Amino acid sequence: MHALRARKFDDAYGLAASGIRRQFTAPVFAAMIRRGYPALLEHRRFESGIVRDDRQRHAQVIYTVFDSAETAHTYRYRLVQEEGRWRIEGVVAATPEKPRGI
Repeated sequence: MHALRARKFDDAYGLAASGIRRQFTAPVFAAMIRRGYPALLEHRRFESGIVRDDRQRHAQVIYTVFDSAETAHTYRYRLVQEEGRWRIEGVVAATPEKPRGI
């Protein structure tokens, strides 16, 4: 969350799972975040929810971010363990976002 808020897209890209990095170059990843997940970039604060895992390789955590108007936006982060670290495998907005520039 901190990397996105600070617009450190290379840092955020480094947290992505290998499947995401194979699918998107760093600049395309940054553009996707800018267009599709504006609340993640502009949040004032965030809260993490319950972490659920399969006790093997996969987990899910719910994050709620709050914008300057205190509007809540909720996301499900899918995580996978790679190289001994949890990496982000996907993010699904539970609160629909309006993409920018479309």
